[in-house]
Amino acid sequence: MMIKTPQALLFSFLPFSLAMAGLATTSCAPALAPAMTAAPAVERAPEGAALVVFVRPGSACDTADHAVIVDEQGAFVGNAAPRSQFAAVVTPGEHVFFAWPSLDLRSQKTGWDPVGVIRMKVAPGDVVRIGVQVPEFSKLHCNRYATFIFTTRFAEGELDAWLADARPMVADKGAGQRALDAEPEVVQAHLQEGRRRLAAPPTR
Repeated sequence: MMIKTPQALLFSFLPFSLAMAGLATTSCAPALAPAMTAAPAVERAPEGAALVVFVRPGSACDTADHAVIVDEQGAFVGNAAPRSQFAAVVTPGEHVFFAWPSLDLRSQKTGWDPVGVIRMKVAPGDVVRIGVQVPEFSKLHCNRYATFIFTTRFAEGELDAWLADARPMVADKGAGQRALDAEPEVVQAHLQEGRRRLAAPPTR
């Protein structure tokens, strides 16, 4: 699966969106992202390991795009569509995760960094839930293309609401990794941008 440019997605998505318009009132199930299938939610970490649960809520700023999530080595972790969640089993210790749009935005004069990043440390038995959000701005302003940020800070009851509305998924690691391997230049560009952001001093 090749990563489409915004222009290519626009032309391929228009006929689909018109066809789906008539179905909008008959189905509200979250769409499946590539390399993801529906599965029961995972609640506990395996013995000696930790569990990281990525949950992406629905947003007024959602687009047809999904978030690509990889680890510190650039290995595929999962794809996050709106109103979906999936769990990743990780070893105890420090981990870094990156998220970027499935669209290649390098040709766009966006003026913003499309790569989200989070560093975390986990212990055996930990279950950590991370929000994958599309930024929303005041007065219902949205970016033209979806970008993604990680969060572990939630308002009271917010995480529970997100999890209740998010369809549990499981990642097909082989299919997801093959998609990344087909676009090595794009992956390396995003990893470089994410590592630059990770190394930058925190903003005040």
